[in-house]
Amino acid sequence: MEAPCPNDSLLLPLVECPSIPQPSLQVEEHTDGENSFGFALKQLEECIDVISFEEKKDYLEARQVVPLVIERESNPARFLRVDSMNPWSAANRLIQYWKYRRAIFGERWLLPLLDLSGHGALTTSDVKDIEKDVIVSKICPGKAMVVYVDFARVPVQDSLFSSRAIFFVSAALQSAEWETKGVHVIKTLTPQFLLRRRNKKGRLWEIVRTALPMRVRKVFLLTLQSSRMSDGLIQTTANMASLVSEFFLGHSPTCIFESKKEDAYIKLISCGVPPVCIPYFLGGEWDMQGVPYLQGSPLQSLLGPTQRSARSSVFSQEESGATKPKRKRGRPPKVLVKESTEDLKVEGDEDFSKKRNALYSRRLYRKRKEKYDELQQSQEKLNLENDRLRKENEWLEGLIVDAKLQVVFEDDDIFVRSSLYHSSATTTSYSSHAVPLPSLPEQDISSTLYSNY
Repeated sequence: MEAPCPNDSLLLPLVECPSIPQPSLQVEEHTDGENSFGFALKQLEECIDVISFEEKKDYLEARQVVPLVIERESNPARFLRVDSMNPWSAANRLIQYWKYRRAIFGERWLLPLLDLSGHGALTTSDVKDIEKDVIVSKICPGKAMVVYVDFARVPVQDSLFSSRAIFFVSAALQSAEWETKGVHVIKTLTPQFLLRRRNKKGRLWEIVRTALPMRVRKVFLLTLQSSRMSDGLIQTTANMASLVSEFFLGHSPTCIFESKKEDAYIKLISCGVPPVCIPYFLGGEWDMQGVPYLQGSPLQSLLGPTQRSARSSVFSQEESGATKPKRKRGRPPKVLVKESTEDLKVEGDEDFSKKRNALYSRRLYRKRKEKYDELQQSQEKLNLENDRLRKENEWLEGLIVDAKLQVVFEDDDIFVRSSLYHSSATTTSYSSHAVPLPSLPEQDISSTLYSNY
């Protein structure tokens, strides 16, 4: 079985089911006459026997149905290394692992995590979301192992996706060295005004602390700058995340602000993270290049027989004479591999460029067409709404005119009646011999007034 190259990045997720070395129950490097590691495994089994059946029923069912999955993904030796050879703690962690796994994965809890075909514990949508470089790791043998996590790239309506992803990471990153020393986690924080479904079985940090065979050495909370968010909101989010991490992991994380890349670089270096494991945008040498899973093949095969150094977009643009993008943060790498553009003009590259440009053109045309159709539909809706409002406005104006006319008619009618009453009373009292005026019927007066209008 071939071990991974020490200088390569371990990119998660893997295209194929990774060949994970299976830790044997008989560990030779820990034998000191009495085989202390094997003795610890026996003690772990005894501790499991002591635990109540209700607590361990999920583990017992998994051990009976899928023993191979237990050996590959939850070998008891891993739990012993994480818990510093404490059999009781390792037994409880192993029991909690399968308890959480059943609660999170549901009907797929007994299927293998390392099967990325969509028929394992992870669904097809889970695999596609993991392929968005949500979790990327970098191993520097003997120095550090860094896991970069950015859950802002996944749909927020699925509150359990982060828990499923971290289970996959614990199964894929099996290393006796880093299960003992612990890994560094760099997690980005993105404040969002969204309501998430709170579910106790989906607490990420609690699962890491109590169930997963993975020891977290240090957590760095990276707060990205956003023009839509105020500094106070970003700081509040970082403080709340720090409290949650400290409560569940038992140690306080280190907050890193992207606007101060020098301070971030110094903090990471002081915590034992080598420059090769520090992301490029923080001043390190890790370019964090992912794998194009849409093609289902390595990136080197897509670019043709080029050198590996051409994988970085910054290097390829610089060597091809294109405009170099403006780097807001980070330092230039120490070594730049100089390549001539003539070496890139090999057979097959021209056809690949044509196909790629044609694909981009079709994609751009489709997006513009969809945008145009959407705007046209919106325009039609607005026109209909405008016509409706215009007709309603005309109708309301007509009602106002009718109301004004009726108010004027009623006022004039009252005034005429009162005038006739006073004139008749005065004529009767002061001029009893005067000829009385002929009284007009009310209908004639009203018709006369209305005819004037």
